Amino acid sequence: MSYNLIQYNDIKSKKISHEFKTENNTLLFIEGSPLTTHVKIFLYIIKKGKPNSVIYRYLNDYPSLFKTFLRAISEIMSVFLIKVFNINLIWICHNVDKESKENYPIITKFRRGLFARVSRKILVTDKLLIKTASKQFPKHANKIDYITFGPNLPNTQKKSNDDITLNIKNFIARIREESSEKTLVGLCVSSPNEKNLSYEEAIDLLTNTSESNYKIVLIFVGEISESMRERDEEKYKLLENHPDVFLVNKKIPLNEEELAPYIDFYWRVYSDQSVPFTVYNAATLRKPVLTKNIGFLGQMVHEYSLGYTIFDYNDLNELYASLTEWNDDNAKIFLKRNNWGKSAKRLNGILRNF
Repeated sequence: MSYNLIQYNDIKSKKISHEFKTENNTLLFIEGSPLTTHVKIFLYIIKKGKPNSVIYRYLNDYPSLFKTFLRAISEIMSVFLIKVFNINLIWICHNVDKESKENYPIITKFRRGLFARVSRKILVTDKLLIKTASKQFPKHANKIDYITFGPNLPNTQKKSNDDITLNIKNFIARIREESSEKTLVGLCVSSPNEKNLSYEEAIDLLTNTSESNYKIVLIFVGEISESMRERDEEKYKLLENHPDVFLVNKKIPLNEEELAPYIDFYWRVYSDQSVPFTVYNAATLRKPVLTKNIGFLGQMVHEYSLGYTIFDYNDLNELYASLTEWNDDNAKIFLKRNNWGKSAKRLNGILRNF
């Protein structure tokens, strides 16, 4: 049986694996802790024979130095097995410039360097990132290629967290009813990590647009970590008490499709060179993305006309017009070129060329 292995059994691996079936190829999961990935690979080899390829993904570490060290050892053992059995190694580099979680950057630099050296291919998550990755890994630029992902809209077939969803709807309705200004409502569904600047940058957005002839309202759903809050405690306090902000400080499944008729745009700011699900979800729901010229997301939104990238706040009328007059054909074009099916097709093509 010819097969391939991919690290993790998360939504991205599942979506790609599902689409892989249409390509007459098999993609199996390496489940469980990354500390035992080398053991899982070896067990697959014993039970099914050697795979055509092993696809590594995130290279995050841990607050614990001991666990980080064990993970590095596991990766070295995995590379050893891959070399001994002549298996193709692919590294999907989700975060080009750095990992989402880096507690020990020197160890992480070694680990990233190892995968850059031994991988047959380094795959970034958008073609615009190839140039950045080539600068990040100049000695391995000839290995760099790309795949894309697709939307992740959970609970689209059923209602979820009805009370919170209803409260959000009521909040938006009240703001629109009471405001004498034109109102734009933005949604930010996020996860707690160091690259997420959406909360801090929201205060600048609200402050700068307060002098305009329209009102910006923001809905935040997602857990705020202590490390995020410590970056700027004052801004988080301002958000919690701002009359035009609805803040749900916990991770919950949210039916974004149900909320789509009530919002005007998605708000997201990332500091690193990665692609968040937000761009795919927003495009699927035909909503523009509002972001800042920080990290790759700002470039992506600007280049693909997926919304509006704030370079400065000198022209607030342009910001408003760019969101209200945005052509959702841009979303259709983007999703036609970037979806789970295309991702599986590109990855399958790369594997078959080995």
